[in-house]
Amino acid sequence: MQKNEGWTVRTDKNYNNRNMKKVWVMMLATLMVSSTMMAGNVKKSTTLPIGGEIVKASHPMIQYVGRVSFAKNPDVASFNYPGTTIEASFQGSSLKMLCRPKTGYFMAQIDGCEPFKVGFNAERDSVVTLAAALPKGVHHAKVMYVIEGLFRKPEF
Repeated sequence: MQKNEGWTVRTDKNYNNRNMKKVWVMMLATLMVSSTMMAGNVKKSTTLPIGGEIVKASHPMIQYVGRVSFAKNPDVASFNYPGTTIEASFQGSSLKMLCRPKTGYFMAQIDGCEPFKVGFNAERDSVVTLAAALPKGVHHAKVMYVIEGLFRKPEF
């Protein structure tokens, strides 16, 4: 044993190895219990069906600016860099955005009006209304991803 500024340090190698094994076993058991508990809490989506026309992310009239990948699925746009932008013109009285749950935050702008923040942070809900009660005619939507996607995997 060594004394070091009021602390007692045990230098017995076997003692330290035994304690480290105990710590690792306890950590592993804790992780297994928490992942089992979390897996039991997974619920099916309760999002209501979307009315109107659903336009796939691969539609040729949707313009993307930034790093966007369609590698996993040709109808799903994946990205994770802030500043990635989605633009499209549409005709109708409302616009909803469908994303994978827990995607993160976007800034949306409809017809050049004041941009507003949109969040996809719920466990199950993945539809957000971007515009409602629009006048008849052609409208323009611009949506920009505004957070770092390091821990989130946004899909549109």
